Amino acid sequence: MKLYRNGYVVSEVKDNDYTYNVWPFEDVDDDKNAMMLTEEADNTWFLQYDMQHIVPDFKFVYKYFQYCQNNGLKSNILLYETTNKEIVVPEIKLPTKLLGFDCIGNVYYSYLKNEYNYFKDDLNAKGIYVNKYGLLDSLEDVLTYISLRQKDISSGIQLENFWKELPIKISCVKL
Repeated sequence: MKLYRNGYVVSEVKDNDYTYNVWPFEDVDDDKNAMMLTEEADNTWFLQYDMQHIVPDFKFVYKYFQYCQNNGLKSNILLYETTNKEIVVPEIKLPTKLLGFDCIGNVYYSYLKNEYNYFKDDLNAKGIYVNKYGLLDSLEDVLTYISLRQKDISSGIQLENFWKELPIKISCVKL
């Protein structure tokens, strides 16, 4: 299975977990500049593509990141690589640090994070553990998790199943 560089998200670092606190100004309604950034993202990417709120334009992402920094929000830029080949961004010349692999429904919802305790024993029996970021270490591990998950759903176990499962590689852009 091939992964494609789909783009970036800005993620606020909160409680040592910075993979799902994304687009921290998205729901702010008392800051004109934050609202303008959100409106630009909505009109240009979020409402145009089925891309899980992943933005392919690094210049915009960096502008959003700078706004977070200037307003005292500790944040990072994360590079997301998925199986979606509709939008592929060019490689950037900045170094990245691999955080790990996940299975998401969208950038706000990780199936793995929300269901890990349920699948922990099955995954651990296969030698699969989450790393210090709460992510898996390989795409193969994520595919094993998805297989276990789909098997349980098929057998009637009630698990969240609103969004399609999307394997994802998450790296932090080092600035």
